[in-house]
Amino acid sequence: MKASDTLRTLLVALLLCFSLETTSAARELSPASEISLLTCGSGEELYSAFGHSAFRVKDSIAGFDLVFNYGTFDFNAPGFYTNFVKGKLNYFLSVCDFDDFMREYEHDERRVEEQTFNLTAEQKQTLFDFLINNSRKENKYYRYDFLFDNCSSRICSALEASFGDKLEYGLYYPKERTTFRKLLYECLEDMPWSKLGIDLLLGARLDKVPESIQYSFLPDYLALILGGGKIEGKPLITRSKTLNPPLVKHPRRLYPYLPLILFSIFALIAMICSIWMRMRIFDFVYFLLIGLFACFLVFMWIGTDHHVTKYNLNLLWALPTHALFAFSILKKSRPRWTAIYFASTAVVSLLILIFWKILPQQLNISLIPLIALSAARAFAIVKTEFQVTKRLNNVR
Repeated sequence: MKASDTLRTLLVALLLCFSLETTSAARELSPASEISLLTCGSGEELYSAFGHSAFRVKDSIAGFDLVFNYGTFDFNAPGFYTNFVKGKLNYFLSVCDFDDFMREYEHDERRVEEQTFNLTAEQKQTLFDFLINNSRKENKYYRYDFLFDNCSSRICSALEASFGDKLEYGLYYPKERTTFRKLLYECLEDMPWSKLGIDLLLGARLDKVPESIQYSFLPDYLALILGGGKIEGKPLITRSKTLNPPLVKHPRRLYPYLPLILFSIFALIAMICSIWMRMRIFDFVYFLLIGLFACFLVFMWIGTDHHVTKYNLNLLWALPTHALFAFSILKKSRPRWTAIYFASTAVVSLLILIFWKILPQQLNISLIPLIALSAARAFAIVKTEFQVTKRLNNVR
């Protein structure tokens, strides 16, 4: 870093510290000040796939250009991963120099659009005061929620807190009303494994159709909503421009149906092997793993604060009880309820496949071969039980 850059960053940091601790009068914006919305495009990694939103406050006379970023979290915070899994992770509002903010997005070749708010001097001051106060240590933290309280929806919260009834959002709906899940799909076109992970972990609440303002959980939709908004009857946005050109996506060679193909091959091999081989060990491992995964889904439902991991209908085919009944497969003399349990498993699995299209939760298509395999192996276990029982009766 050049000496001039270091000096500028230090001055900005000192100015920021000063502004946070001094009176409102000392933080008065000049007539040349501007406040804008920064909308950042998606990146190639999952954590950046959904884009980003932030406020920019620029005052050329006062000599600062700051970004207020609600999408900040601390990897080094105590219990970070535990809190993340439990839905107790705190995000916070951070403040940085605009050039430092842009440097990261320029390096990653991610799109950055700017929409300047059409605010009076008083309105700019009100919003700036809110952001300064919100960035204080005692105010800056908030409990992150994937759909309803994130870096994008916090922009709306700040505007509403500053302007109240003076603010009118622009009504926005896509050409076809769609669900939260399909909106996420739009950001994951080249990430089939990420789609699968989302479909496994996030439950039926993700299949609701959002209201107009709820589309703001994604930054690009927030930009559209605010672009059509008004404040005291005037357009909320006065101008828009591109600060960094859009990411030129390089097509990935990853086939979009790769999970489906691999799971189908796995299921087919298992089916073929079952013709010539005893599958007792396979069935034990297969149902044990499904049962353990189901236990994790139950934990995500009742043991965490995540709203979207509840009511997960993947628990129709991935049952926690599989982990217990898997051990009965290894026994030479199995209780009668083993056959009853796996008969029920086969029936439920077949019903899921039959009513796939009308389930209240959209399950990932890649799961079809696994659910079909569960039905086939459960039926095979029941068949074996009947054969053993019949043979024992003949001996008697």
